[in-house]
Amino acid sequence: MPPTATDGTTDTTVVYTPNQATSTDPNVGGVEVVEGTPITEKDITDKVTGLPDGTKVTVKDPSSIPGTDTPGDKGTVTVIVEYPDGSTEEVEVPVVVTPNDATKTTPNVGGVEVTEGTPITEKDITDKVTGIPEGTKVTVKDPSSIPSTDTPGDKGTVTVIVEYPDGSTEEVEVPVVVTPNQATSTDPNVDKVEVVEGTPITEKDITDKVTGLPDGTKVTVKDPSSIPSTDTPGDKGTVTVIVEYPDGSTEEVEVPVVVTPKTPTDADKNTPTVDTVDVTEGTPITEKDITDKVTGLPDGTKVTVKDPSSIPSTDIPGDKGTVTVIVEYPDGSTEEVEVPVVVTPKTPTDADKNTPTVDTVEVTEGTPITEKDITDKVTGLPDGSKVTLLDPIPDSSTAGNKGTVRVEITYPDGSKEIVEVPVNVTPKATASNGMTNSNTSRTQAVSSARGLDASARAYANSDKDSGQKATMLPNTGTESNASATAAGIGMILATLGLAGKRRRKED
Repeated sequence: MPPTATDGTTDTTVVYTPNQATSTDPNVGGVEVVEGTPITEKDITDKVTGLPDGTKVTVKDPSSIPGTDTPGDKGTVTVIVEYPDGSTEEVEVPVVVTPNDATKTTPNVGGVEVTEGTPITEKDITDKVTGIPEGTKVTVKDPSSIPSTDTPGDKGTVTVIVEYPDGSTEEVEVPVVVTPNQATSTDPNVDKVEVVEGTPITEKDITDKVTGLPDGTKVTVKDPSSIPSTDTPGDKGTVTVIVEYPDGSTEEVEVPVVVTPKTPTDADKNTPTVDTVDVTEGTPITEKDITDKVTGLPDGTKVTVKDPSSIPSTDIPGDKGTVTVIVEYPDGSTEEVEVPVVVTPKTPTDADKNTPTVDTVEVTEGTPITEKDITDKVTGLPDGSKVTLLDPIPDSSTAGNKGTVRVEITYPDGSKEIVEVPVNVTPKATASNGMTNSNTSRTQAVSSARGLDASARAYANSDKDSGQKATMLPNTGTESNASATAAGIGMILATLGLAGKRRRKED
């Protein structure tokens, strides 16, 4: 019971118990987000901690949650903390927005510069954005905005999107410039091709007329078949060439062609007279035989056989075709001329048709031999034939076989042949020599006879020499010669025997 006062009143003591709002000191953290990241109510309320279970935290005014489009200190957001005992309090939650990668980063942007005619790819554009964090993605915002490079000039910019690792993005403009290619920036020098009528034009003749080009430029004729003929003079129009520059650019250039009339040369003004070379079978043809058949030429003209090995053989008669000769005129002009060659059959000569009879000249030792003695041994010749001695007349001072003497027969038609006339000197018989001399004479006679027989065999086997008939032997036949030789030996031996008998008889 409360104490009673003297005046009869009672004292009352009041005790106050704090509510949870008063007794609780919440922990409040700051909300920190990256620029561009939206802040939710939960992001705010989650920053109020250290509260009794059952406490409810709400944002007092959700519209007060600041935007994060720009970085910086965004002040505070008021939250209401409602405790389980029903007490409440307001708490301020600070908000800070930190810069994102897009804000923090300033990319390096280079310009795209390409040569006229070189296509630009998306990579060409995006590669020009550098100085960005790893993991950043750069893309062309609109690929269709990449400009054409058909013409040179400033092509403006291409927008690219830079997406950073934190999800922030920004747009960057990449400038594009197209520079003139070598085909645009180069003005080739083109001269005309001028040739004399009849002079062929080569591709090189055309391409060499395009000059003033950078090193490494290639010039080709677009259509080689378009190179005009030069058979007639005049303006032949143009030939198209393709100029391919080192940077890959190309252009077409027209090269004019003019064919000027040809000044007539000696070859144009002259028509040689050509005759046929006509020779008899077996007669060799010389280069001069050929060239002499080309006449009617101006002084100083030189005529040569083009190929001396083409001169035909005359072994067999007939039409031998032609031999090409080169006619070189005084002004240096040339032409080729064909000279026909005919080989006619050979007509037999008197030397071919006649076979002389040749007998042996036989004289006694010591009897002089005359030229007539020798030439008279060649018989069986046509009237008008002439026989001439070619070798010296043998000495007849000693007996024996004197070999042969060559004589030349000249027939009425002028043909000739050489024959050989055998000469034999027989021993002179003397009674004073006795048997010894007789035996010696027999030996000499036998030797002479054998020599005659050997000569006969040699003559029988001889051939004609250098187109003339071969040397002829006495026309007696091999068997007749052998018989005659034997008979001669017998007669000589008989004579010597008689001489021996006579000598013995005289003794």
